[in-house]
Amino acid sequence: VIPPCPSPFFRGKNGGIYHMPPEDEAEPTRVYEHDLYVLKRMRDPLLGDVVVMKLHLPRDGVKEFVLSNAQIMDKNELRKRLASEGVICGLKKFNLLVEYIHVVIKELQYEKSAEKMRLQFGWADNNSKFIIGDREISRDGVYHSPPSSITAAMADHMQPKGTLEKWKEVFALYGKPGLEPHAFAALTAFGSPLLKFLGQNGAIINLIHPSSGTGKTTVLHMCNSVMGNPEGLCANWSDTLNAKLMRLGIYNNIAFPVDEMTNTEPKDFSTLAYSMSQGRGKDRLKSQGNELRINLTSWQSISLCSSNASFYEKMASAKTAPDGEMMRLLEYKIDFTPSIAPDIAKNMFDHQLRENYGHAGPIYIEWLVNNLEEAQETAIDVQRKIDSELKLTQRERFWSAVLAANITGGLIAHRLGLLDWELKHIYKWATNMVTELRGDVTPPTTNAASVIGDYVNRHAQNILVVNDNTDLRSNLQSLPDATPRGELLIRYEPDTKKMFLTAKAFKSDCAKYQVNYKDTLQRLAAKGYFLGTLNKRLSKGMNFDSPGVHALVFDCSGSELQMEHIVMPKATNESGES
Repeated sequence: VIPPCPSPFFRGKNGGIYHMPPEDEAEPTRVYEHDLYVLKRMRDPLLGDVVVMKLHLPRDGVKEFVLSNAQIMDKNELRKRLASEGVICGLKKFNLLVEYIHVVIKELQYEKSAEKMRLQFGWADNNSKFIIGDREISRDGVYHSPPSSITAAMADHMQPKGTLEKWKEVFALYGKPGLEPHAFAALTAFGSPLLKFLGQNGAIINLIHPSSGTGKTTVLHMCNSVMGNPEGLCANWSDTLNAKLMRLGIYNNIAFPVDEMTNTEPKDFSTLAYSMSQGRGKDRLKSQGNELRINLTSWQSISLCSSNASFYEKMASAKTAPDGEMMRLLEYKIDFTPSIAPDIAKNMFDHQLRENYGHAGPIYIEWLVNNLEEAQETAIDVQRKIDSELKLTQRERFWSAVLAANITGGLIAHRLGLLDWELKHIYKWATNMVTELRGDVTPPTTNAASVIGDYVNRHAQNILVVNDNTDLRSNLQSLPDATPRGELLIRYEPDTKKMFLTAKAFKSDCAKYQVNYKDTLQRLAAKGYFLGTLNKRLSKGMNFDSPGVHALVFDCSGSELQMEHIVMPKATNESGES
């Protein structure tokens, strides 16, 4: 419906904008030959007041675009902006066109308040609405919701294409026996909108296999196809951490896929894992002044990733006890399977899926919006069943929530006829997977003495082994058994069985590997191994002199903290053999 033009403008018989001059005898002026009008006023938290405009072109059809009031009040900026959308007119008529837009906006300001422009997809207005791309789904129906400056790029990837029936043909392939791991991951599209009702802000599913061709990326595309473009909705491992978090905030409750995370550094993945589970991005100051920027990055969703290597192993290499990050991650292997013939897989996944997508999501969400209480109760019941059968604890709450959300989403999708899988088999596989995972990812049992051992091993080039009574300045005592080939950080005395560590270096090492410095020393002191601190001249026994440093003192005579096998050189026989 094209709205009428306000006076002194009017719409021509065959479209276009005309201006009636104040003199009755004057002929009307055609301002613009095509239909161009303001659809509605909206409020973008970043751009301020904006208007949504529509333009009808004879060959290009109807296009929609957004202009901010700031752009409209700047004639030069407005002319460039309209030209970029295809609006071409002379200077005289452009001035009338500007006047027309101003008159329309002023009239709309009297008619109704500006609508709120959405900055995120997913649940909105106390869970009474759900935003997918440029659609707002509520109990009253499905309405057009123009994307904001933040969501516009991603909204383009959430437009449906092809047909629902063709999409269902592809999605049905994951119902074959042997593809339960693939099916469970694909269910993340239906499970992610339910995660918030299970009390969690975020969790990660990571699909791994050292080789390519097992279908990891295809699983991500299958998941994306529920809501939109299979490839366009995928994030990339090379995106910066801030870019990932911003995109995660835009998706909000929609599954967030990141393909090929293999090259992500353990430290970066650890930060990402914590961020995803916290449900919000970091606050940042504006470039000028001490004022906080508006933080628009919040979410409650499941992230679906793929990689060639295990992030459980990567995180363990970067941190002594990465239990917190590990429990936010549900990782399993996607293996080769003969369940789908290669020619069928190529045709379905590489061609048919790319031409048919984005239909199932709105159908599923429309049911959720209208039956939210039932969906919540079902999800909670499924979680109770999982927790009871597997005897899961609070430590495993993320795993529990992911399983419950995906299985519940699958049950609802099955009920709506969107898939026809044997969900009992998927449920059995998923619970067995978590049981195995539970055995692999055990709670940390870090021994305080092993912290010291790890530190000494990492700094084997920085050790001086020498008796306490040795002082090379007298030229009478025996030479050191081992001298450092770098910075002197550790002194071990075989005759007293005491070891001295520079306090500053050890504390920095604990911070780097996220070991609790004070707790480690307290536990060692309780066992009598840590004797306290003193100023110690670590270089005593070498052919140079240096002042004392603040050092930690350890008694290495006990069985747990014996260091001679680490710091002492191996005894050799006369032939030089060990």
